[in-house]
Amino acid sequence: MALSPEVQKLIDNVAANTSAVQSAIAGLKVEQTQIADLQTQITALQPGQPIDAEDLAAITKAADDLGATNAALQVAVPAKVTTP
Repeated sequence: MALSPEVQKLIDNVAANTSAVQSAIAGLKVEQTQIADLQTQITALQPGQPIDAEDLAAITKAADDLGATNAALQVAVPAKVTTP
């Protein structure tokens, strides 16, 4: 027995919404990991000691990666999402 077009559309919408939520959760997990990694790098720094070029490059890259993730998530999930 085939589903009516209306019921199939509802099923497709639920699947699309489920996928969108899973993608958002996955994106936030990536962001959470990036934040934790950056915090670990910063915590490892000793006050008053100079930062070598390698550490500075790693921290800069981590901050840049986090910024790119934030930008991507903001595009994917805008702050002003309205619901019906």
